[in-house]
Amino acid sequence: MSHAKSISFIIPVFNCAAYLETCLDSIINQDFPHKEIILINDGSSDNSPYICAKYASKYDFVHVINQKNMGTSSARNRGMETAKCDYIWFVDSDDMIADEIASALRPHMIDDSEVICFNHIDRTARGNFEKSTFNHIEHHSGKTLLEKAAPGYLWNKIFRRDVIGNTRFLEGTKNIEDFLFCIQVLKDVQTITCLPYIGYIYNCTNPTSTLRNRDWKNLIKLSEDSMRVHFKLNEVIHSSSPTLRPILLNLLNISIAGHLHSLLIDYNRHILSNAIEEYRNSGLYPILKTSNKKANIFITVANIKWLLILVASLYDLKRRNVTQDNI
Repeated sequence: MSHAKSISFIIPVFNCAAYLETCLDSIINQDFPHKEIILINDGSSDNSPYICAKYASKYDFVHVINQKNMGTSSARNRGMETAKCDYIWFVDSDDMIADEIASALRPHMIDDSEVICFNHIDRTARGNFEKSTFNHIEHHSGKTLLEKAAPGYLWNKIFRRDVIGNTRFLEGTKNIEDFLFCIQVLKDVQTITCLPYIGYIYNCTNPTSTLRNRDWKNLIKLSEDSMRVHFKLNEVIHSSSPTLRPILLNLLNISIAGHLHSLLIDYNRHILSNAIEEYRNSGLYPILKTSNKKANIFITVANIKWLLILVASLYDLKRRNVTQDNI
């Protein structure tokens, strides 16, 4: 006889007091019969620790872990060591889960799907925009989903805890660490259920979030993390089966192209040049063509280093002119 399954929500918390209560209420109001919320306070200096403590004192299923600031990956890893439920849902503290998604998820949790995916909404200053990757109920293996180069979001999936096993986030990283984690878990999964329902609301309005923080120190950290993740994924590829290797290599090359593009737009030609040489030394440059047509257009240019550096020099000049105009 099948029984209701339990779910652990793992939420890293760092200076997000403005959003945290809304996030927590969106989970607490869901009709999951058995749930726990694990809040990992990652050295917050705002009012977030007080909010965590308040909810933990009010609800016996809310648990708080306090640690010094070690980053999102470390916080999630701590949460996984504590989680006890059948399923795990990684939620960001400035986001929300959608109303009544529990009723859509529960039957597939009872059926023991290893991973359950769903659609999401981007909440922006201009309004909410539905992102519908799945238009009907679909069933895939991890291999077939990765072949589709499906978005590597972490928060639009719940994972059965036993399929995660000993897989952990790459310690010290806070950029595309979810991309690597999803690949490492999904590549061995046999039963993924994809649902045509909105399950998550992704907040694009938080100016302090890692990806929207334009501070130079943060930008350098994001670039370094991208390279660490790519080098680690390259190791994963070499240890994977021959049938998986080309699928994972395709994802790796799409991501490397995205990294170099971001260096071209947001950094400078020196950092771009150094990154290219690091990729070259690791056998990842020139970049191989991918299944993504837009990526391939950029790759054609990116693989001619002198041409890409020339374009980067023009961007550098444009940035300097903008800076001078603003003085």
